Amino acid sequence: MDIRAFYEAFPYPPRDIEAAAAAPAPPSDFAAINHHVFAGRWSRERALRVLSAGCGTGLASTALASQLAANGVPFTMLCIDVSEGSLDIARGRAEAAGLAEWIDFRRAPIESLEQDAEESFDYIDFTGVLNHVEDHPRVLSALGRVLARPGGIGVMAYGALGRTGIYPVQDALRQLGLTAMDSVPEARRLLARLPETNWLRRNPLLADFTTISDAEFADRFLNPRDRAFTVRELCGLCGDAGLSPTAFLPPILYDAKAILGEAGLRDRAEALSREEQWHLAEQLQGSLHKHNFLAVKLGDGDPAKIDFGDPNYRAVIRGAAGRALAAGFADKADARVSIAFEHDGQTKTMALRLSGLEIEVLEKLCESASFGEIREALAGEDRAALDAAIERVCGALNAIGALYLEVAPPPR
Repeated sequence: MDIRAFYEAFPYPPRDIEAAAAAPAPPSDFAAINHHVFAGRWSRERALRVLSAGCGTGLASTALASQLAANGVPFTMLCIDVSEGSLDIARGRAEAAGLAEWIDFRRAPIESLEQDAEESFDYIDFTGVLNHVEDHPRVLSALGRVLARPGGIGVMAYGALGRTGIYPVQDALRQLGLTAMDSVPEARRLLARLPETNWLRRNPLLADFTTISDAEFADRFLNPRDRAFTVRELCGLCGDAGLSPTAFLPPILYDAKAILGEAGLRDRAEALSREEQWHLAEQLQGSLHKHNFLAVKLGDGDPAKIDFGDPNYRAVIRGAAGRALAAGFADKADARVSIAFEHDGQTKTMALRLSGLEIEVLEKLCESASFGEIREALAGEDRAALDAAIERVCGALNAIGALYLEVAPPPR
């Protein structure tokens, strides 16, 4: 069975049409895209041209379109996929969300973009697709050719270390001839009897293999084309395609210095290139089974560099972690808390100590005060200390995906 036939039989992701994924999830999150690709400076007066490359059943594309509509950002979106069955579901999902008039759907392989030199896109969503294409450099190069400058690509790709256990099982199923669409029941029975020593049984990230849906099971174990990547491999593929990652998300999981306790080891990590620091963190974490990252064209410098001296930046607070941070430090002059945040279905924690001044900054950020308004409200504080507090608080919250920055008017 080839990849197109597989996804006709098992449209993916297997979700109801009504499940439009209202909760933002990187990389298909406009706040994250704006922060890490455009330094928070995308004008809400300007239409964002979006390509969803390999949209599947439209879960991520509809979620992103819903965010853009809710935030008053004009946009057009093209969704392409090789599976007509998946596109039918994606169309239905867009219609159910009231977004169909802004989204076009096209059955085509991503490689067909090589002939569409006149099309260009400000943002390309490439979620869960790199794992299943035949020629990774060719596909990434095709996307790079239709990427506008400035512009960015958001990628979710499987992580090799966190998927330990999947690929030997896939190989065993192929050896037994369990590869067709009618093999799911038999494959399920086999996996239920695996010995405790099997890495699939020993990997807690994959413990749900007995309860997931048939479509999810088939995608994980019977997919005819599936591979995972290390961070180093992803950075290499991007470089070959003329792309440069700006951030892996959430940044704290790719920060080797946050894992290393000894100052000497932290100094050694600091001396590595940015890409090697990301790779080192992946090796130390050992459990990242999905990589979410944003990339721009090589030669664009650092378009995502935030100017903390700009008074017009405001915070976009994201998720329970952002709200809990603000509540956790309330009425405390100098506090250390352990803040929980969600990543890909897992709960992680970050320990953070803030000074009284930093707590005041956090409270203002959560009230959607701009940097300029914060400096005005706290004008009695030492300016250098205040600037440092703003940068540190924003950096800590951004590290766990709880805060992004944008230059925009206050919320309505």
